Amino acid sequence: TVTLADTQAPTTPGAPTIGPGTAGMNSIPLTWTASTDNVGVKNYIVKRNGVQIATPTANTYVDSSAQALAPGTSYTYTVQAVDNAGNLSGTSQSSLS
Repeated sequence: TVTLADTQAPTTPGAPTIGPGTAGMNSIPLTWTASTDNVGVKNYIVKRNGVQIATPTANTYVDSSAQALAPGTSYTYTVQAVDNAGNLSGTSQSSLS
């Protein structure tokens, strides 16, 4: 039996949908359309203003970086999928909080 390397990247996830933050902007809930892959999606890379902040395994994440989030400030979020072989999807469209 010959096992071929997985070289197929996951599909690009949907742009994050930003839910209402909690009082004082201590958290910002995000959800996005899940990626698909021929073998399986391992996790996602969530970026705030271009900087990686999390690697959740589901297509949802709550940015609760209370020290980093300032009330009245806008943040841009993007998501990428990673499959079990380490292949990266394209970057989602950005969403502004």
